[in-house]
This record gives sequence, C-alpha cells and structure tokens, in this order.
Amino acid sequence: MQHDLKNDLESSVYVLLWVALACSPVSNPNQAAMFLRNTLDHQPCGPTGDYSKAHFLITRTFLRKVKFLGCPALDELIDELAYLLSVRYVTPPTISQRNAATEILLLTQRNDNSIFWDVYHDTFPFKFDQQMAQLADHEGVIKLFNDALSDHLIWPNDPPAKQDFDRLLHQRVVKTGWSTTIFFEYPKMMGNLSQTLTPRKVECTKSGLLLVFL
Repeated sequence: MQHDLKNDLESSVYVLLWVALACSPVSNPNQAAMFLRNTLDHQPCGPTGDYSKAHFLITRTFLRKVKFLGCPALDELIDELAYLLSVRYVTPPTISQRNAATEILLLTQRNDNSIFWDVYHDTFPFKFDQQMAQLADHEGVIKLFNDALSDHLIWPNDPPAKQDFDRLLHQRVVKTGWSTTIFFEYPKMMGNLSQTLTPRKVECTKSGLLLVFL
C-alpha cells in the first residue's frame, strides 16, 4: 500500500495518544499499559502489519474504558480523531447502498424537509463520503484540534507529566519492517507509585535519539 497523507494523519493521532497515555494520569493505568504494548508498540506481524490499530479505530472500546483524569476534552478529541480515521478500514458502500441513498436524496430535494435531510445525512454512503472528504487534506484534522482547543478553560493548566506504569530502559520499539531510533530512559519506580517526570536532556547516540527524564 502506497504511503500517503492519510497515513501521516493516522500516525499523528497515534503519537498524540502515545504521549498522552505515557505522560497523563488515566482511570486505568494497567489497561493503558496493555494498550501501549499490544496496540501502539506491538511486534512485527508480516509485511502488512496486524489489525490491532484498525480494530481500535473502528470499535474505540479502549477509549470508553480508559479516560484521562480531569481532561474530558482530550477524551472527546481523541475519540473524534479515531472515528474520522476509522473510515480507512471499513468496507466502502455497495452499489445498492448508494442507490438507496440517492433515492433518499432525490426525495429530500423534492420536498426540502428537514426530517428527510436528517435521514439522508444518516445514510452510510453520506457518512462515508464525508469522512473521506475530511481526510483529503489536513484541514479536517486541524479543525478538530482547533475546535477542541478553542476553550482553554476546559483544559488543565500546565499539568505535570506523570508516568503511571513501568517502562523498560532504552527499549527499542520494533515495527513492521523497521524500528524506531528513539529511546526513553525513565527512573526506576517504587512499587506502583507514580512519579512526576521532568525532561532532563536529549542525547544523540549511535543508536539514535535518547530522551532522558528525571
């Protein structure tokens, strides 16, 4: 599959989700750790990867079970981004579905009734085409971010970054056909207690980029 803009948009959501889960208090740290390991940091699965991310985008079950504490606006933003990108992995509308939607549209245009418009806007072909159109460029994703950030009062005021689960030192994250060159150094944890993390330094090593936290 050729890499395109949609791949970049999808990757940006995973980066946001990874950082948010790694550095924010959540309602279920154990579920968050499992999600990072099994979905975002999963091991290679052949030349095409596996279906864990696609399943996450389509079902969004994880987002219903794990919430960011004190930041419902972030929950809503990530859910909207996941829903938008899920269209990449659903089966496109069939000819019969499109024909049925067209009939509803013609009926709606003849009657110009708000109820008919609501019915048409709820058809699968209409929703599919709307989502695909939003992914045609960056504007659809940027709008979701701008709408979410428009009211600064609903966002925490510079919350401290916290680590809510253990992570191995200098762990290379291997992906399908390639591996990252970013490593993380975290202090050892005492039991299950979370510890505030403060960026200390960034080092360039022979293996790649090393981010060190206090």
